[in-house]
Amino acid sequence: MEDQAVYEAIRNLSVVKEDPAATEDEHRLAQERLHAASASRRYVSESTKASRLYWWTAEYGLVGELDDPKLYGAGLLSSLGEAAHCLTPAVQKVPLSLTCADTEYDITRMQPQLFVARDFDHLFEVLDAFEATLGWRRGGDHGLEEALRARTVNHLVLDDGLELTGKVVARIPARGELAPGLATALARVEGPVQISRSGKALDRPWPGEALVAFGRGTLPPRGAFSLDLPSGLFLTGFRVGEHEVINLRGHQDGRPLDLPSWALLFLSGRLPSVAGGPADPGAWDAWFGDHSALAEGEAEAQARDRKAQALPTELAALYVEVRALREGGKVGPQQLRDLAERASRHPAEWLLQAELAELGAGA
Repeated sequence: MEDQAVYEAIRNLSVVKEDPAATEDEHRLAQERLHAASASRRYVSESTKASRLYWWTAEYGLVGELDDPKLYGAGLLSSLGEAAHCLTPAVQKVPLSLTCADTEYDITRMQPQLFVARDFDHLFEVLDAFEATLGWRRGGDHGLEEALRARTVNHLVLDDGLELTGKVVARIPARGELAPGLATALARVEGPVQISRSGKALDRPWPGEALVAFGRGTLPPRGAFSLDLPSGLFLTGFRVGEHEVINLRGHQDGRPLDLPSWALLFLSGRLPSVAGGPADPGAWDAWFGDHSALAEGEAEAQARDRKAQALPTELAALYVEVRALREGGKVGPQQLRDLAERASRHPAEWLLQAELAELGAGA
């Protein structure tokens, strides 16, 4: 969750710095917001590490010899100033390694150091090494701990291939290791919980909790059950559906557990993977809405309004009309002709001409 706050603070600061009309107070507040967001971060998440790896390679990567590298990062190639600066002695050149995933960056200034890949095969070596550290590859206790710390929607892949999407809210340790990398007796997943297989949702989301008990055991298709697992976990209840149980009770080595009396219950000998986000994003978004789109920030709205106010009234009105036509989806030939005639009085506005050309092509 804190990653989102940091990202939006960085985006806000970037917009403010690029806005020529921004005041000193706006610069100061944007910088303070970023400091506050960074200070609120409880830990460095896997997604943050992945973004750093991306930044130091795809965006700001160098390749070749340390003393004579070549540019390949998009951020370097798109900035003449940074491209020239990065090859000077002022920028430290470091051999590319997994260290880059632990190295922070500041998008608002030129980078003081860059990572140099030996060659492009080196990039894949580092990427493979990074993937091996992630919860979706490691699963087990590591994946559960990452999901617990994230406090966001994740999905667990069980040993029979079922995928459970929801928020991991608790992990009860087992007496000892039950499988390689797994010493968890029970994991609790807060609802709504979506069950899927191979990335395809099987049914509507379950509104309550789901429990995953680790270890080998057997549940009856229907009816009362008692389950004694090597983890020290003992569960009783009544199975009323494929995974639905009621009157659930449990203890571990004699200590009673606070469990929901009505839940979904799964058994799994291993936990091959724990990954961020829903297993079936399309189905999840259909039920709960698409939260991937980023809302416009205050600084962006302010910068856009300032740019609009700086335009001549007629030109600003043209842009407004073109946007309305694009969003409306219906463009008449006469409307296009009228707009083109008015736009011809502003030949230097290449963006306006391009917008009209696109609208004409789609009419």
